[in-house]
Amino acid sequence: MGPRARLPSSCVVASGLALGLSLSACDRSLDRPPSLGHDSAFEEDICGPAPHDVVLMDACALGSPCLSPHLYGQLSRCAGPSELGEPYTDSERCALEFLSSGAPGRLVLRSECEERRREAIVYVIGDGEALLMSRAVEPCAEHCLCDLEATWGQLARCTLQEPEMFRDCLEAETPAEQLACMSIDRWFTGCAKAPPTCIP
Repeated sequence: MGPRARLPSSCVVASGLALGLSLSACDRSLDRPPSLGHDSAFEEDICGPAPHDVVLMDACALGSPCLSPHLYGQLSRCAGPSELGEPYTDSERCALEFLSSGAPGRLVLRSECEERRREAIVYVIGDGEALLMSRAVEPCAEHCLCDLEATWGQLARCTLQEPEMFRDCLEAETPAEQLACMSIDRWFTGCAKAPPTCIP
């Protein structure tokens, strides 16, 4: 995409995913918080800085044990490996092994489709507790200065399923079973908006 025309800094990102956020879409901020672990394919100029909650969660310095597995159920037109009948990828198996361990750490799940990206950032803080953040990245509207803009959700605190569930998922053999196990909706219970924290 070519450069965008400059407009006043009052432009803001607004969508259903940005609950309670008002982030400038015209401030040229590069949205690359360390937690997302972007590789070279994700180093575009993105408008929409990370919210303060993400900055604070990044300060927890939770390790990232796995490369980003596919985020299922977000962009149905572009299927992920399990939806195509393929077995777990290395990153998917890694994620399930990590969640079965009960150890603290951070996972980033990602899906891409037709220039649109969805991400779920899972901060596991221990004792069966995790914080969850979502991000959508889409081509920027004509009023923006960059090619892409990010819209963030609200930070939620969730209870993780028991480690046994994730261990059972590692034994799943059919594509349907594996797909169900990789749906993050099954990973958590009792999610509710919460402030950032590094401890259970």
